[in-house]
Amino acid sequence: MLLNYIMHLVISCSLNKSSKSRMMAEYAYNLYCKDAKIIDFQKISFPICDGNKCYDHPIVEELKSDIKNSSSILIASPIYNYDLNAVSKISGLRILSCPEYAKNNHWLNILNIDEKIYHKSKKKLIKEFLDNNIQVRPIWHLNHLQKPYKTCQSFKIIFAQKLVKNCICLPSSFSLTKKEQSEIIKIMESKNGLG
Repeated sequence: MLLNYIMHLVISCSLNKSSKSRMMAEYAYNLYCKDAKIIDFQKISFPICDGNKCYDHPIVEELKSDIKNSSSILIASPIYNYDLNAVSKISGLRILSCPEYAKNNHWLNILNIDEKIYHKSKKKLIKEFLDNNIQVRPIWHLNHLQKPYKTCQSFKIIFAQKLVKNCICLPSSFSLTKKEQSEIIKIMESKNGLG
């Protein structure tokens, strides 16, 4: 029995009232309003993402149920941080995506640098960002390598070590402007050789 069946689910992800993606979501909902439900993230008080109990929160459970019981889903999402297409066109750089086995809250943008293809070291790229007053930093040091945890159990964390060696955290904020994004991408596009 499909009592909670939703024909079309429209999800508005923007937290900005005047967002173009919000307008797009409302337009789509109005087209299908007889057979649709709209979920507006601005109007929902989500639990703090702890990677654990938050997934059992009633609001999250309802959202999961709506997604499961809809025949189509339209996600209207603003580009908070980067034009991923622009970054994907730069040989040797990529924004890390979430693996299928994991759950990610996407609050941070990690840039992976393949120095052999990109022809610029992580250290040199960080320096170029900092020289242009753009705050970036290496990703966190792995817990199992930190002094208090060195004697704790760990398991084959080879891939994580490669990420620490090859990745940096890019500026991440919903308030990042298009101009600021362009400046960040411009630095990534500049090629000055390995350093």
